[in-house]
Amino acid sequence: MLSALAPKPLLVIAPSLDRHAEKADVENAVNTARLYYQMSGNNDALQFLQPMQFNRFTSEMEDIVSDWVHQQIHTTK
Repeated sequence: MLSALAPKPLLVIAPSLDRHAEKADVENAVNTARLYYQMSGNNDALQFLQPMQFNRFTSEMEDIVSDWVHQQIHTTK
């Protein structure tokens, strides 16, 4: 599913202690998508973060998402 988004900008934040998503499965999905981003020549468009957190949306993650969206808005203009 992630691969279908290439080469569009994508930010994946997947807490490493998420009990609903196996860390290895998430990494495999992102690594597969990364191959499509590389083939499209837009490898930098995929950003992957794995904070040492449980499945929750922290204020730090909120800041990261906010900054990323802000960057995308100003990059596309």
